[in-house]
Amino acid sequence: MQRSREALPPPRAPLVLAIAFVVALGGPAARADDDDSPSSDSSSSSSNSPNASSSGGEGGRGGIDLGPNPGSGNVLADLRSVAGLIFGQRPAPPPPPLPPTPAPSNQASADLVVAGLTDAQRRAAEVQGFTVVAERANGLVRGRVMRLRGPAGMTTATATAQLRAIAPGARIAPNTLYRPSALPCAASGCTHLAQVNWPEAPRCGDGLRIGLVDTRINSANPALAGAALRAETTRSRGYRASSTAHGTAVAALLVGKGPGVARGLVPGATLIAADPFHLRSDGDAADAFDLVAAIDLLAARDVAVINLSLAGPANAVLDDAGAAAAARGILLVAAAGNGGPRAPVAYPAAYPWAIAVTAVDARGEIYTRAVRGGHIAFAAPGVGLPVVGANGAAALRSGTSFATPFVSAALLLGEAEDGDPAAAVRRLAGAARDLGPPGRDPVFGWGLVQPAKGC
Repeated sequence: MQRSREALPPPRAPLVLAIAFVVALGGPAARADDDDSPSSDSSSSSSNSPNASSSGGEGGRGGIDLGPNPGSGNVLADLRSVAGLIFGQRPAPPPPPLPPTPAPSNQASADLVVAGLTDAQRRAAEVQGFTVVAERANGLVRGRVMRLRGPAGMTTATATAQLRAIAPGARIAPNTLYRPSALPCAASGCTHLAQVNWPEAPRCGDGLRIGLVDTRINSANPALAGAALRAETTRSRGYRASSTAHGTAVAALLVGKGPGVARGLVPGATLIAADPFHLRSDGDAADAFDLVAAIDLLAARDVAVINLSLAGPANAVLDDAGAAAAARGILLVAAAGNGGPRAPVAYPAAYPWAIAVTAVDARGEIYTRAVRGGHIAFAAPGVGLPVVGANGAAALRSGTSFATPFVSAALLLGEAEDGDPAAAVRRLAGAARDLGPPGRDPVFGWGLVQPAKGC
């Protein structure tokens, strides 16, 4: 005779075990987001660890990501879950997926930057609904550089493919954005810059010309009083003018003539600054169309070095412009970017023609938010660095943006001494202070930059 289910004895031991397990889950375990919170411990773990967190500003070190907490915090839910594992109950089926959200009908048109479009191809593109927003002659890339807007509602990928079908020989890319590679840094969490082994000579860099692509510069800032500074803009019409904080700080790091924080690395040099940036709701940015114009402008001004304290995505037209400038013997020094150790590489620093710079603190430890990779060439101070603020007061800032001028200035002096850009880079690599494994590595490059040549 078959026994009924009611006659079966209740499984008391597994039930007791389930309750005990749930009670353990309900104890004072750390929450999942506790693993990512900045630590208040003043001790420092190895910044070279691949598990080091990239969150938080300088001074805040996130914990290792251990994954989600095994307890949900809901005792009844945990009890049902454990009981299901013991008694074989199946969890409730997941809710049906939501229907896909339809694409908005007012989708913004694709914004593209194009080089090498012939007149006939331009007319064909206009017939198919493309609009030429702006165009410029450019001495670095083939043909005129144009900014095109795609037909209304057409995605960037579709517009790019359609335009490539019209002009297969042209360079076509999204009009990507590039931003200053700097972040604010709270005074409570920053360290002061260690003294850099740099000659204090008011005429250092005298007779040399260095280029800068950055935001607007407040030329009335006391740190720049008496500096040889020429500022121009390649900002397209219709854009709001960029802010002055970032550009002023980088300019003062290069050619500042004041005491203390306001003392520049090469105060005797002439700084030619090109501003392709515009102010957006989320900060300053330069699109590829205006950025390649800025590089072209500086190449035409016969500068030896161009400082690019900015970062963004890859762009074929930008690549062409930078490669052409480098082929003329110009050294292009770029910030590695602040996306963190697990972030993809940033551009233009990751292009072969660029010299990528990362940031370290006063102890020589890597900036926690610095991008890593085999393209990194040099490290320089850029964490808790005292810089000149837009209003003239000193401010602490962190970012690969502020490390880049140290390498730009060192290469300016080296190239003037050697008369050969490649030799200047090799000499600087040989003089760098190794900070990581022997030789070049993907965290520090060749190491902490030291001026191979004095003033």
